[in-house]
Amino acid sequence: MSQTTLVQDSAANGTGGAAVRPIAVPTQPARPTGPSIINKVGVSGQPINIAQLTNVNPDCTAGTVGLIKITQQPAHGKAVVEDKDIYPNFPSTNMHATCNSQKFPGLVVSYTSAPGFTGSDLMAIEVFTRSGGDSNEIKVLVTVK
Repeated sequence: MSQTTLVQDSAANGTGGAAVRPIAVPTQPARPTGPSIINKVGVSGQPINIAQLTNVNPDCTAGTVGLIKITQQPAHGKAVVEDKDIYPNFPSTNMHATCNSQKFPGLVVSYTSAPGFTGSDLMAIEVFTRSGGDSNEIKVLVTVK
C-alpha cells in the first residue's frame, strides 16, 4: 500500500483566516541541491502557521507521520513543532481528496515573534520522511508587521 506524505504551507487567505496549500515533499525525494525557501507574513506577537505534516493512506487511514526538526531558530522570535490533529488539503484532482474531511495525526510548525518586533526573520526546518532516512531542508523567511 503506497502512502503520501503531505506538508502544508499555510497562507493568509485575506479573510483573517488561513488557507492551506500543499508543499510537495516526495516520499522518495531526490537529493536536493539546496534548501527550498518559503516566505511568510504575519503580525508581531501573533503565532504564524509555517507548515503542517501528515501522512494519509489511499483508504483515508492515517499513515506514520514523519518528523520535523527546527534546525535554525529565528533570531527575533521562537519556532515550535507541535503534535496536532490536522485536516489535509489535497487538490480535488488528487486521489486523496476524499480524505480532506477528516483529521489526521500530524505536526504543525508555528512561529511567534518577540513582542514589538517588526521586520524580517529567518528560520529553517528539516522535514524527514516517515522512514526517517530522507529529508528536505526548508528555509523560511518571515516578514513581521
